[in-house]
Amino acid sequence: MCILLLIGSLSTGSPAAYRQVAEGLAETCAAPVLVGLLDGEPSLNDVIWEALEERKARALVVVAPLLEPMEQRPRLTATLSRARARWPAVQFHEVELEAPLLNHMVQLAQAAAEPESVTALLLVGKGGDNPHANANLARLALLLEAQTSYGWVGVAFQHVRPGLATSLERCQRLGAQQVLLLPCGLFTADELAELAQQAQHAELDVRLTGPLFKPGPWQQPIVEACWAARESLAANPTPARRAHGHDHSHGYADMGGLLPPRYQSNASVSAAPMAAADLVYDDEGQVAWDRIWTSFCDLALAGGPPHRGDLLEPVSPQAIAADRDGYEWVLSELERGVQLVSGLVPVRAKAPGWLGLRCESEDMALWLLRAIVVENISVRREGRLLFVPAGPNFRPEAEIKNIITVVAKTYHYWTEHVGEAGEW
Repeated sequence: MCILLLIGSLSTGSPAAYRQVAEGLAETCAAPVLVGLLDGEPSLNDVIWEALEERKARALVVVAPLLEPMEQRPRLTATLSRARARWPAVQFHEVELEAPLLNHMVQLAQAAAEPESVTALLLVGKGGDNPHANANLARLALLLEAQTSYGWVGVAFQHVRPGLATSLERCQRLGAQQVLLLPCGLFTADELAELAQQAQHAELDVRLTGPLFKPGPWQQPIVEACWAARESLAANPTPARRAHGHDHSHGYADMGGLLPPRYQSNASVSAAPMAAADLVYDDEGQVAWDRIWTSFCDLALAGGPPHRGDLLEPVSPQAIAADRDGYEWVLSELERGVQLVSGLVPVRAKAPGWLGLRCESEDMALWLLRAIVVENISVRREGRLLFVPAGPNFRPEAEIKNIITVVAKTYHYWTEHVGEAGEW
């Protein structure tokens, strides 16, 4: 059986709105469709388990998040990697939708009004507490501006700034006479009616087009992936059996259930203290945090020395206030490093001296907290948000490196050692 997995996020639409899209795709693709959310319920992990363990699907067509920011991709990649390791006989077919959706946007806009210099195009999103998701809509607006000849392409949001009224006034100041509104979220009928009400303007000709996710050409890659999956299953009617026995002669004889697949076939594990590796720099002179260690899994297994000296703690608010520029640089570098070595999403903390990391679940946050504490680094938790220390005096070769090292080590230990037993 082939199952279609639609991956979503609350920043794009509600679970009910995703289910509505899933119902349409199920009819179009003639296949069961499940929805898994990266930041809500039903969670992506639970839905993958339902599809592959309970329903025994032999092929999974994975539709990448609709208009979601690229910063979520490492976490999605890690989740799918665990699924491939847990169910090696299952075929995975991933579908990318950004290019088809951009083409669909152009077609919807041109159907409403021909591109002219006095016409502006506004992409309207829901907006939420994830600034990366909001910024991604602006990125798509820039891509559309390069592909069309409208006078201006911009964004507006229902729930965050810039709101629709603000963006319409900006269009008018730029000389627009006509504005096309293209809803780029999973809006309900009531939300679209509210949007039309907000769009009324005394001096502008405002037209509502779309919505974006109604049935259209953007669905074609999904249909093709489902057909390809069925043909592949027909050509291989007998799935390979998953091996249950492993040879652990590489020195971890009692850890077979914890070792990831790459170490279950006599692979060697380096015992070098990898956290002591020298910094590596990219062509722009920035630390290439993802290239320092030869293998994240070796780093997770072999470990490396914890933070040396006193407990690494956040600095005082007074010290931060005395060097705001230095503190901002440290936060930015920690965010960049964490994203390079893990799938955790950085979140700016309201309390000074901390950087938040959004985990997939509270269980994951609690496990990482316990693992990081023993590395001599302060850490705290609020729900599924994990907080690590930050200060303006943190150095790339010392405190910053130690934090990024422990995040890389514990995250990859969770995803490739504990995750299979803990989440699946």
